[in-house]
Amino acid sequence: QKALDTAASMIQKYPNLKAIYCCNDTMALGALQAVKNANKLGKIMVVGTDGAAEAIDSVKAGELSATVAQDSAGIGAVSLKTMVETVKAGKAIDVNATPETIPVDSYIVTKDS
Repeated sequence: QKALDTAASMIQKYPNLKAIYCCNDTMALGALQAVKNANKLGKIMVVGTDGAAEAIDSVKAGELSATVAQDSAGIGAVSLKTMVETVKAGKAIDVNATPETIPVDSYIVTKDS
């Protein structure tokens, strides 16, 4: 509901708005509803993140513009491997240190993909 309300406010405040990006698909679907309510489907691009089944269905239906699907299994595997290696090495974790970045594949789901 909050994403719907926020997107509706943005659409009203910025009538020439061209796109909305959301950090997850739940928010993207809420923003999409605001776009539909404003009769701007096809005029405002809405993109989410997660590759959730409902979002993928919406993309295939031509409503949600895209979702960025993450490799959940890959994220879990890399996280577990890193944790096990850290424990085995007896490393102390400095909570003030800058976290290590470990890239994991993701892919964009569009109506054409």
